[in-house]
Amino acid sequence: MFRLVRFFLLTSAAAVIALVVAFVVYRQGEEQRLIEFAERQNLELARSVARIVWPEIASFVMSASESELKTRAGGERTRAIARALEAATVGHPVLKIKIYNLDGLTVYSSNPGEIGEPEVDNPGSFSAARAGQPASELTFRDILSSFEQTVQERDLVESYIPIRQGGGPVEGVFELYTDVTHLMAGMRRSTRNLVLGFLPVAGLLYWLLFMAVRRADQTIRKQYADITEKNAALSEAREKLERRVAERTRKLTEEIAERKRMHDQVQRHRDELAHVGRVSLIGEMATNLAHELNQPLAVISGCAQFCLTSLRGGDGSREKLLDAMEQSAEQAERATQIIRRVRDFIHKEAPRDERIDVNDAIRDIEALLHSDAHAHRVEVELDLAAAVLPVTADPIQLQQVVLNLAHNGIEAMRDTEAGARRLAIRTRALADGSIEVVVRDHGHGISPEIGQHLFEPFHTTKPQGLGLGLSISRSIIESHGGRLWAAAAGENGAEFHFTLPGLHDGVADDA
Repeated sequence: MFRLVRFFLLTSAAAVIALVVAFVVYRQGEEQRLIEFAERQNLELARSVARIVWPEIASFVMSASESELKTRAGGERTRAIARALEAATVGHPVLKIKIYNLDGLTVYSSNPGEIGEPEVDNPGSFSAARAGQPASELTFRDILSSFEQTVQERDLVESYIPIRQGGGPVEGVFELYTDVTHLMAGMRRSTRNLVLGFLPVAGLLYWLLFMAVRRADQTIRKQYADITEKNAALSEAREKLERRVAERTRKLTEEIAERKRMHDQVQRHRDELAHVGRVSLIGEMATNLAHELNQPLAVISGCAQFCLTSLRGGDGSREKLLDAMEQSAEQAERATQIIRRVRDFIHKEAPRDERIDVNDAIRDIEALLHSDAHAHRVEVELDLAAAVLPVTADPIQLQQVVLNLAHNGIEAMRDTEAGARRLAIRTRALADGSIEVVVRDHGHGISPEIGQHLFEPFHTTKPQGLGLGLSISRSIIESHGGRLWAAAAGENGAEFHFTLPGLHDGVADDA
């Protein structure tokens, strides 16, 4: 967890360190400015003093030896230099002056005991001054001899100033001690006042900030504890939810498996019913199929008798025999096709969905349609769309629906005048992409009482019917994603419509 108080203490410690460093740098800067200020004053003072006393002592300074200087330390010449320097520095905070020759010997000092001594305290500063560069530093002296008096505890700026006349070479070095005690005292007072004024305010602000940070840290700790507790509760709730989801998933999986099993069973039952429906339909059409088969069989029998008679009597020409045999072959193929289509139609096999053309599926059962219609003297009209009508469906089941609807229509026209018995089958593509098939008859129509139970299983108006045809047909169409319904067709007759989802490459035709 984030520790706000610890972070505050670390950052505040860093801030204090930075503040102290900044203050030290500021103090050092102030001291440096003080040194530079005193150095400028000392430089001007040294130049002024040099103009006054140097012409008189230059030769003495440059030629004096160590022994000679010590001998003359208390002499009149030394006192005269002292009086001249003291007069030249009246009004200036100069406490001590020393003059060196270029060899580093003290040729004059306001403390006579230092005359004749070599410069050993600040050889670097002396060397800089001898090279022509002033050098200064801030120092503190407990006791300092100043001309004819002694001073104590003074802050001084000690400057080494090169002596030269005009633009000439360096001829000696002045060492001046400028009293900056009052300036340093002022700096100390300002520093003390700054510290004394800043520390209470800073302390108060620090205390206020610390209390605010401490309060915030307590709040954060409390919130963190709350969040931790809530996270634990959320984790527990999530685990419970995951267990419930897992349990629900297991149950759903079992339910889905059960539904699938109930569905592969419903599908099997529906397929069984469809097969029964096809057998029943063929049973109803058996008489008509027998009549349809009798025609080619009669032709085959007649042609065979003609051939036998001709061959026995020896009076049959080759051309007549060939013609009779060709007619027999054609009629035999016709009977074979009828039987094959009936066998394929009633053959029990697993349903298969494939891409088919609705028009082709209807054309394949045209012979069965005509054979059923011929016995009832019904004219069949196929009004199939010119364009291909592609769907995904089981072709046998689709043909079963069309045959069921057509056979019901043919049966419904038993009482219709012979010339008006027409059965029309129409196909078209709708604007929404679906495919529509319409079977229209000119029978007695559908009464409201019959219409209410039209698609119920085992409901029939036929003496020999099972009442499964329309129920099975609707089940087949709905299993293919379509819809089957009945409608009145004008004053007499009925229309049965069903639609199937068309494929995308189908062409819409509302005509």
